[in-house]
Amino acid sequence: MQNKLIEQANFFGLRVSIFTYENLVEYIKESLKHGTSVVYYGYSMGTITRFRPYPELYHYINDYDLMVTDGRLFYLLAKLCGLPLKYDISIPYLTELVLEVGNEKHASVMIIGSTEKKNNNASQNLRNKFKNLTVYEGYTGGDFSDRENDKTVSYVNKYNPDILLIGVSNPKKEYFTFKNKTKLNVKIIIPCGGMVDILAGEVARIPKTVKKLGFGWLWRIVLEPNRFLKDKLNQSSHILLKIIPLILFNRYLKNRSNFFIPSIYAIPNRNRKIRNSYSSGHMT
Repeated sequence: MQNKLIEQANFFGLRVSIFTYENLVEYIKESLKHGTSVVYYGYSMGTITRFRPYPELYHYINDYDLMVTDGRLFYLLAKLCGLPLKYDISIPYLTELVLEVGNEKHASVMIIGSTEKKNNNASQNLRNKFKNLTVYEGYTGGDFSDRENDKTVSYVNKYNPDILLIGVSNPKKEYFTFKNKTKLNVKIIIPCGGMVDILAGEVARIPKTVKKLGFGWLWRIVLEPNRFLKDKLNQSSHILLKIIPLILFNRYLKNRSNFFIPSIYAIPNRNRKIRNSYSSGHMT
């Protein structure tokens, strides 16, 4: 789906969408009206660290459509490097906004992934909150492996929901989305991962103030230390000691920011196709 309100800019090979809040709302409405498997995705600094163990993620993600700055640090770093960002929104709040617009438009939604209990609770909470949304029974029967892929796609297409929320961890959700983007009979796809836990009422959403201050990572550690402490510390060291210095070095000393630099993301040089995929200053 093409929309002149959403500009696509290049940040070291990452496609990032430029929009105002009003542009975003209009884009969601257009997606619900005319979209065909339009994928909404969010970048954070944590996302970038996943390119190191899963270099294929870079290729998957840059095939998506609306690319928001999910993490405040990513947003501020991109602004510092000259990207003309106008509005930032995290995936949880973007998902909520899509559901609000969907409710206004009498749309339908389905959640796939997560546990059966969480999926059912999240679906019921959506029914209770959004009276005009049609919430189809979610799907948790598959493990999102290749052998279960066709079964999962067939279940979704049986209902043809306008909005599809994919509640599994990365890189499974990114791979499933990339592989099936053209096979799914839906209008908006949001690989939202742990957002299903929030919708189910099991995890508190990070307050906007905390996100704006850039302390979302600390909030997660405080709430779920056993789950996030080790992972976030590893991510933070990689971000602070390698990614940010390399980005600032290439932006201010090398004066380049609009093409792919594999050393920033620790993506092997052998991945030539990926490295040359996005080389222009602005993307369409």
